[in-house]
Amino acid sequence: MDESGGIGWGSAEAMGEILSRHPGLAAEFDAIMFSFLDPEANFIDNPQLQQGILWGMGTYAKAAPDRISAYRASVVVPFLDDEDPVKKAYAIRALNHAGRLDPATLSEHLLADQTKILMYTGGHLKPPGSVTWSGGQPNKGMPDELPKKCDENIARTIDMAREMIDLAHQGYEHHEDPGCGVLYGILLDSGYRILELALKEKQAHINKDGGLIR
Repeated sequence: MDESGGIGWGSAEAMGEILSRHPGLAAEFDAIMFSFLDPEANFIDNPQLQQGILWGMGTYAKAAPDRISAYRASVVVPFLDDEDPVKKAYAIRALNHAGRLDPATLSEHLLADQTKILMYTGGHLKPPGSVTWSGGQPNKGMPDELPKKCDENIARTIDMAREMIDLAHQGYEHHEDPGCGVLYGILLDSGYRILELALKEKQAHINKDGGLIR
């Protein structure tokens, strides 16, 4: 009997997209996605599903890099040296979006890999070589400090958004009535939205000023 219809083809990619767009759902369910690559949890060993999970993680990491803890990054790292070039590329994408890709720790095997794959970016399939890192090295996150006053204000906005998110989590944990639950839910959504916009604007300023990613 063919039961292939019961396999969740595309579900991980969809999950990553949903979590990236709904901070409330992400706060409750994002741990499930990372458990799929944890050998001590809900590990999925199907190679094609692993591709989708890594892609979903990368999509989510781009929207909420502050949610990618060291543990969550650790379940992605082993795929940097996977035999499947697609999984390697998707692992790089996920860690890069999370600001947890350290070029100094990459293996010679990975750095020597010249395989080119299509990458779906910005609603389009980008041909091999159209998305590159300056100096042949991946971006290890954004600079902590930006030189202009407007950049300083963006950095302060990012800090404020993260404080809003932390306060929302603390407030919701200790809330005693429905009104407070609504209040902290709105605060959480607003914090993630502001953080997303501020990080995008920071990256735009880096690119404009000859930053790390071209």
